[in-house]
Amino acid sequence: MRITQQQYERIVGLTSRGIAPVRLEPENVRQVLYAAAQVARRGHLHEAETMITSLPLTGPLGPATLDLKARICAQQGRLVEAQLCWMEAVRQSPGNEAYRQCLQYVTRTLRPSRLPLLICSITLTMLVVMALILAYVVGRMQ
Repeated sequence: MRITQQQYERIVGLTSRGIAPVRLEPENVRQVLYAAAQVARRGHLHEAETMITSLPLTGPLGPATLDLKARICAQQGRLVEAQLCWMEAVRQSPGNEAYRQCLQYVTRTLRPSRLPLLICSITLTMLVVMALILAYVVGRMQ
């Protein structure tokens, strides 16, 4: 699935805030990513997300930024946003198995469960069988 540039920018929080990506040196990006990951680990997800908003989403550290954004979104229950971030991270870094596994996990989580349908089918079958048995018993009694 390919997303448009507009969807991509909206998901990663750039255009919705009117913020243009800032050009940072890779070492500075690493430092911000590390600090944001530490903040997120302490449970301050909104603060961590704010810290990475202006980081570049392409280039050598783009996938790592997208991965952290996806993890924050997933922890907040924003699974569709997480899925889109991991999709882009996998696209930019196709050899990264961790991104691919996270994407597969969130995709499976978003897939509707078939269990309610199965339970409904079994219940309906049982009701039909019981109705047939009842009709047979009532018919024999008359």
